[in-house]
Amino acid sequence: MSDFNVDDIYGSGNGANYLRANDLIINGQPKRVALTIENVTSETNFDKTGKQLVLSFVGKDKRFGLNKTNANMLCNLFNTRNALDWIGKTITLRPDKTQNKNGETVDCIRVDFELPPQVPFTPPAQAAQQQYAQTQSQPIAADDIPF
Repeated sequence: MSDFNVDDIYGSGNGANYLRANDLIINGQPKRVALTIENVTSETNFDKTGKQLVLSFVGKDKRFGLNKTNANMLCNLFNTRNALDWIGKTITLRPDKTQNKNGETVDCIRVDFELPPQVPFTPPAQAAQQQYAQTQSQPIAADDIPF
């Protein structure tokens, strides 16, 4: 890995670790995609100038680094500034355009202002605990114990 290779730093094609606006273009058409938030982490942002919140989604490999606009949209949608409260919530992402610091129009991803229907969600750790508890509540016959 090179510190100066663009593909090494930002990823390329389908192998990128982070969701990009291009990922929401299907057959040349922009698509709105409903995703359930599985986890939220706080990480150093890509240019190492500060922190950003990063969302991971149920059943998806790519993660989504939030800019301030998208983070504030989630705060408003869920009426909380604690990002951990967003876990298990379903949101809609859509491709859009914005102007960068140089005034150029660039692709971006926006959190949509309308929420999709919310689906029941059990965090993976809790699901594993529930499964373990179910197996522990079933007594086994003394003959099944190997001693």
